[in-house]
Amino acid sequence: MAEYSADTVKKVVDRVWEGDRRQAALTVLDRMSEYGGAAHRARIQVAAIKLSGGDLDRLDDWVQAANADFRDVLAAAEYPGQFEAGFLPLSDPRQVKLGKADLMQYKLWLKAVGADDVEPFD
Repeated sequence: MAEYSADTVKKVVDRVWEGDRRQAALTVLDRMSEYGGAAHRARIQVAAIKLSGGDLDRLDDWVQAANADFRDVLAAAEYPGQFEAGFLPLSDPRQVKLGKADLMQYKLWLKAVGADDVEPFD
């Protein structure tokens, strides 16, 4: 599996937006702070794209959220079921079920946006 990269981000942007909106999305994403290297930043950017649903204003909101605490963006995009359920013990069977469902939904989304060559979670 490939690492998240700037190329991954561009590929996803190209699938989600058309025309001038592609450059507008990249401009918004460039406002995201640096976090632990290029691969980590790209992972957070891809998560923000997912959460935006293709809406540039929502993308800006998620970039701002990432700049405050990137974990909120990753949790909402990659672990939505677990994030919504709150803190369940790891031994709770619901946690395992939610984890599998979260992984599947993210893999399906990555495939839909042409980024299924990256590993969804660290």
